[in-house]
Amino acid sequence: MDYKFSKMVEYRRATLREDDAPETPVEGGASLDSVEVGFQKRTGHLLGLHTQLELVLAGVSLLLAALLVGCFVALGVQYYRDPSHSTCLTEACIRVAGKILETLDRGVSPCEDFYQFSCGGWIRRNPLPDGRSRWNTFNSLWDQNQAILKHLLENATFNSSSEAERKTQRFYLSCLQVERIEELGAQPLRDLIEKIGGWNITGPWDQDNFMEVLKAVAGTYRASPFFTVYISADSKSSNSNVIQVDQSGLFLPSRDYYLNRTANEKENIS
Repeated sequence: MDYKFSKMVEYRRATLREDDAPETPVEGGASLDSVEVGFQKRTGHLLGLHTQLELVLAGVSLLLAALLVGCFVALGVQYYRDPSHSTCLTEACIRVAGKILETLDRGVSPCEDFYQFSCGGWIRRNPLPDGRSRWNTFNSLWDQNQAILKHLLENATFNSSSEAERKTQRFYLSCLQVERIEELGAQPLRDLIEKIGGWNITGPWDQDNFMEVLKAVAGTYRASPFFTVYISADSKSSNSNVIQVDQSGLFLPSRDYYLNRTANEKENIS
């Protein structure tokens, strides 16, 4: 009985502590060599399992990489086949390209003076006009657009389908009829005053039609005789907009219109 107990203790020590294992085989045929062989077999099984997983992941990665490369190639082919990405040879593109080439000064090296190289041609072809403190491409485009609009508005054969454009032309042509304007004098202004209720500054104001007159002046003729109404940022909270009511001002462009004497001054006062 004592012998069996001692054998059991030695077996447990051999299992848990390899340095204390006995040199002779223990009961059941187990030895240190047999334990090592079993451990090596288990380790080899785990390595084989990881190797298979790595092979699967590597295969999937290669497949995804091949698909990604194929997508890039397909997009590149489609990009170069698209006619919109080819060289533009339309009349508008050629005109713009010519404008850009005219602005260059090829007599100057861009490495020495890039500004003169890129803008020297435009500066040479566009000297500063009289009465202008500065001149650039935006000013030039503005003058060109004004000339185009003037030509369209003065064209007697201009026939537009837009009512707004026809009104604009009639308004512009009416301003050119200087003789007719001098002939009418202040009569159109008098007719307008009578239309909106008359000239009641020197007499009592008719309270019954005040709102109608104000609506006609502010709505139809876009004037603000007593106050102005507009929308802007709130002074107490800049994140929100509020309706602002402010004092009105003078309608004529400058002070001279109110002080200069005209031929119709006495007639207007009377």
